[in-house]
Amino acid sequence: MADQNVETCLRMLKKATSDNEKFAGIMMVTKVIKAENCDSTMKQELADAIGLKFLTRLLRSSNVPEGCPPTMYKSLALSILSTICTDPVVASLPEIKGQVSALNELIISPPRSEENEVDTAILKDCYQCLYGLACCQQGQLYLIQSNTVSCLVEVVIDQIEGDNQALEILLILAGSHGNSMWNNQKSACNKLISYLSSQYIHKKDSTKFDVCKNLVSFISTLEKETVDSNNDKQWLKDLITVLSSDIKNKLGVEQRQCLLLLISELVNKFTLSCLLSPFASDCKVVLIITHLVCIEVRMILENSTWQEMKEKTCLLCSCYLLLENIISHMTTGQPMGFEEKQVLQVHASMVGAFNAVLFFLDEISTQRNKKWLDPLVTASIRVIGSWLAEETTALKHTIYKLLPFLIQLLKISLDPKLAESLPDIPQDVESQLQECDISDNQSMKAIENCDSQSESMTQSMETDQSNNSKETNQSDNSKSSVTNEPKCVRFSPDVPKLEKDMTVDILRFLLPGLCHLSSEEEPRHILIDNNIQDILLQYFKTKWQQFLEHDENEEEVKDTLGSLCGVFLNLTVTEQQLVQKDSSFHSLLEILFTALPYTIYKRENLILTANFTTLGLMLLQHQTSYHSDKEEERNKYVSHCINFFSHAYQLNTSNKPKIVVNEDYLPYWQDISELWFLGIQALCPCIKLYSSTPSIILKSGWLVSMVKMLLEVKGEVVEEDIVDVIVQLLLTLSQCDKASKQVILEKGGLQLARIYKNTELEAILSR
Repeated sequence: MADQNVETCLRMLKKATSDNEKFAGIMMVTKVIKAENCDSTMKQELADAIGLKFLTRLLRSSNVPEGCPPTMYKSLALSILSTICTDPVVASLPEIKGQVSALNELIISPPRSEENEVDTAILKDCYQCLYGLACCQQGQLYLIQSNTVSCLVEVVIDQIEGDNQALEILLILAGSHGNSMWNNQKSACNKLISYLSSQYIHKKDSTKFDVCKNLVSFISTLEKETVDSNNDKQWLKDLITVLSSDIKNKLGVEQRQCLLLLISELVNKFTLSCLLSPFASDCKVVLIITHLVCIEVRMILENSTWQEMKEKTCLLCSCYLLLENIISHMTTGQPMGFEEKQVLQVHASMVGAFNAVLFFLDEISTQRNKKWLDPLVTASIRVIGSWLAEETTALKHTIYKLLPFLIQLLKISLDPKLAESLPDIPQDVESQLQECDISDNQSMKAIENCDSQSESMTQSMETDQSNNSKETNQSDNSKSSVTNEPKCVRFSPDVPKLEKDMTVDILRFLLPGLCHLSSEEEPRHILIDNNIQDILLQYFKTKWQQFLEHDENEEEVKDTLGSLCGVFLNLTVTEQQLVQKDSSFHSLLEILFTALPYTIYKRENLILTANFTTLGLMLLQHQTSYHSDKEEERNKYVSHCINFFSHAYQLNTSNKPKIVVNEDYLPYWQDISELWFLGIQALCPCIKLYSSTPSIILKSGWLVSMVKMLLEVKGEVVEEDIVDVIVQLLLTLSQCDKASKQVILEKGGLQLARIYKNTELEAILSR
């Protein structure tokens, strides 16, 4: 219940008819008010009774009565504000934003007494106001919009009184707003991270790792970018140099985990290149980090209870992120200079780590409850997706065993209502995950090798760096008398819980792996037995709708649609009976009929066009009876396909005639060339199956263009693949359609057959 004295003051303020009466009421309020004595309603009533504009006038006024302290009005105003701003409703009022600039001035230049000592009471109230604003969403926006972030950074860097409290508020904003906290204040961001990096580099005591934690928070707010030797971030170069040394030292558990968190965040923002030359002296740093992160994953997943894992979610996710980036760089990035032996060491380490992840997921699969929806499970699926995208041999039987569970999760992610049937996690019994029991002898041997290699490598590095591993017991003297040391960084401890629905797009993580799995017989049959085609179709529809709505992540949507086509293409080529009978494949072709016109005439959508064209023609081969009543739609679709094929190559006659890729296609040719050839091969059976197809080709003018190009180059400077696929198309047309055969003859088909020595085409045209 609210304090009776405060209620008395409140009545007095409401009755005030002049500034003097209101001022007298405020004087009384400051004597009796305490935040803990006021409930939310009373704080709001105080703000309304006093008037925030009146408090603003007091806060900015320096014209005090003779004999009074020059900060008297500021002190009174802040005493009230520091209490009422702890209420989110008051802190969100538009009038509060008007107070922020005055608060900025006070923390940059704290008021001092005649003895030049900082007025700690005023400064404490000032930070209490800022903290109140930082604890509600609207208040945070006021701070960001009012340039408070830059002011707080200045306080931290210049070590002005209250710098610990300033750092704490910055950490709150970093955790809530990420990169957007630096809107129009980018220079402040670089200054702060440069300052903290310098602190980390030069500290020799245990506070070094407190700085490390804070660095993680603020580096996480940076935008991603690629770094090179010309990078202007000197702090990054200096920080990597010291981290490369520190990671080789003998570290405690918390220190090692802290460094892994920082390294993971740096790699996430600047790619793995920041750990290679010229930032690091050699590739041994990456080797050590890889071994350490793999061991960390195993220690968490193999030897922890569910609750212990939950407490280490952020650490585990950071380790996963490092693994993803290492895998990505090893497959697509610049060479790291590994020797063959080192590559095998890295692979062995990763086999051990991913075996632990798979075992964890297998354990979870047996516990049908809301653990299935936990972010820890989602993160584990994502990292398995990165492994499957590149490695299809190691641990394959363990992966095959897990596929039905993964498909169940995919169904839940696409239909959150299914999650409602999952029981809650039992509260009375905490599941203890067993230690990993690896039955695969080869995998066990690889893991043992990983451990011994990691130990020997780390020991050798420790020997090299033994002089650097000593720590002093000196600690920095604290300057601030305003607050205690700030809390260490918030490693997002409140990871969003998806207890009632799974909103994370986990299928996107698994798609590259599904492309590989669907091309192999054993896993493909497991996928089909669990109706993967139904899930893929539903997902395709969702992503296609996002494409039509011009989703802000359009490139990601297009990549996903392309990957989906890849999985469907594998199923279409290998499971022809399924394609003939299954309704999902029938529906898919109908979607492609309507989708291709949206992409065909836009250069930026060429990759999608290639996928839609080839997949659709493949499906048409096996669905003759189902689509017999859709001739008009089919013909329009085939016409669009031919449009795509016909513009891929052109004749260059500038010097010696040669066939070259169209300039519009050239930037995408590496991604679509295989689909182009495969698509024309798929068109040939459609010519035999659908009688209208030859006439569509004739009307397009493509037939004449093909013959002309091949004759012009006279069999010289032309790729064999192009000749093979076009001659096969001419052969099919000549066999199936008299009109096409006649056109080919008239345009020099016999001469073409002789130039390219195709006796079969020559024989057909000679009849």
